[in-house]
Amino acid sequence: MSELYPAAQSIVDDGVASEREVCQFLDIARTPFQRWKEFELSPMEEDDMKLQPLVVSIFRQHKRRYGTRRIVDQMRDGGHSLGRRRVAKLMGKSGT
Repeated sequence: MSELYPAAQSIVDDGVASEREVCQFLDIARTPFQRWKEFELSPMEEDDMKLQPLVVSIFRQHKRRYGTRRIVDQMRDGGHSLGRRRVAKLMGKSGT
């Protein structure tokens, strides 16, 4: 479903068809589609999007030798407060 909603929204935005017609053609329900359009990220998810590039850059800067503990220490020195598990989650999402 996650791929259908952006495709459906782009069709509606281009003016090719109405929202009702697109949902009917793609066989998706309109209510979940409308909720998806109004969806917002939580503050934690927004922070994760900002911190992930920093974590990855620290990891790569140290030639992929730094683990979560060292990355957390360096992030704290930079003024960011986060734990090892959160760093591990961010590294996992980025594929590092």
